Amino acid sequence: MEPEDAHELAEDVDLITREEWGAVEPRDAKIIKLPAFHVIFTYCTDAELRKWPLCKTQEECSKTMQDMQKYYMEEENIRDIPYNFVVGGDGRMYEGRGWYLRPAKNKNWTCIYGTSIEIAYMGDHHAKRPHKKMWRAAWDFIVFAVMNNLLARDYEFIENYDQERLDAIQRTKPWYKQYYHYMGV
Repeated sequence: MEPEDAHELAEDVDLITREEWGAVEPRDAKIIKLPAFHVIFTYCTDAELRKWPLCKTQEECSKTMQDMQKYYMEEENIRDIPYNFVVGGDGRMYEGRGWYLRPAKNKNWTCIYGTSIEIAYMGDHHAKRPHKKMWRAAWDFIVFAVMNNLLARDYEFIENYDQERLDAIQRTKPWYKQYYHYMGV
């Protein structure tokens, strides 16, 4: 399947493409072989653990995506935005690296680098999990991915959080553990 085909299939989900949010071209990237076998859920933070603001409209979320991409490429010297997809506070999915490019290397998950996609929730969810609209968008997106063979039917999902968020993880884990595909931390 070619990248254009995946965008056509995405009519079933509310996916804002890179072109729609105004992305610049990545410097370089490594390809993922699809279907992916792992989904890593995380939150959007930078090296100083600054939380990117929770946007409420497509315009706000697009601006946040542009700001994130600029920060990661210029300040962190990463090839592109580090996530494959980002869940906006408006309940839409935003294409980061997309389906065909590996997420930025994560020291916690080197063993699955190249077989995973990373989905990040926009905003600060330290005290509580993402609101229902964001959660629903992420899970609808996962179902879409499995149905279209972009994600393996027997995929596993993983939480990736920084040390600061351990309390929030403990509150969130029971929610995640109810799903068959949960791999744990």
